[in-house]
Amino acid sequence: MKNYWFKAKRYGWGWYPTTWQGWLVMLVWVALAVGDFLRINAVTHSGSDTLIIFVPQLIVLMFVLVLICFATGEKPRWQWGGQELPMPVVMKWIVGIFIFLLVAVCALDTLTYYVSHSTVVESPQTLPQNSASNLSTFSNPTYGFTIQYPNTFTATTTFAISYLLPQSWNIDAPEGTGEQIIDLQYPGSNNILSAEVRIGASKQISQVSSCTTLPQNLILKSQMINGAVWATFQLSDAAMSHFAVRKSYRIVRNGTCFAMDEVIYGVNPEVYSPQAVVPFVQAIAQTALDGII
Repeated sequence: MKNYWFKAKRYGWGWYPTTWQGWLVMLVWVALAVGDFLRINAVTHSGSDTLIIFVPQLIVLMFVLVLICFATGEKPRWQWGGQELPMPVVMKWIVGIFIFLLVAVCALDTLTYYVSHSTVVESPQTLPQNSASNLSTFSNPTYGFTIQYPNTFTATTTFAISYLLPQSWNIDAPEGTGEQIIDLQYPGSNNILSAEVRIGASKQISQVSSCTTLPQNLILKSQMINGAVWATFQLSDAAMSHFAVRKSYRIVRNGTCFAMDEVIYGVNPEVYSPQAVVPFVQAIAQTALDGII
């Protein structure tokens, strides 16, 4: 009698593991599926993007598992309580066609995703060289600091509203009391994609005492900026086709907590019909924000 890794189910159609080899196959399969999901979820900007990529790959993994079961298990059959049930030939064709169409639709959906993401229209850009002639200067005598920025940026004293970023003086302290000092917006920023440098400050005791306290699971680093050591960290977030990435800087000087953030945020352009045009290249905008800091 052959030692099958998988035996046919007594109810319905399929297999279940009966030997250590079969259980090992199942454990490896689950680990691959979970690992694949976590890998994809780490680089996508929304749950829908994650599923669009993951589901077709999951179907491939399931197909491989079925092949292994066929090769190492009993011949599957429709049965109920151990009694084999007749399955008309027409039904077999219907099931086969359904599976084929499901795989084809998922493959087409994945191909469309990759093509659309690789051909998103972006405005051509070059990064301007900063010089005294194309820099503007902002000074704040109340808090005693000055910052220079390219004159192509738009400067406001009110932070923009974002789906994932609170409109507060400090992104990490939406309930705290502080002042929105300046918001330097990258040229072309709009509701599809926006990049900016936010600077806020607070003298509130609770905000000063927690100024360099990080959100959970983040690594705190130090960076020298104009002779002062700032605490810095990076963070990203995504939900409902929206995303936000940022580099944050925190420091306490003269009893004041200063919060400085480079933020790039937006929405997946594919949710619009026709597909929205991305106003600038994200990597170039990030370099420009880094240049201001």
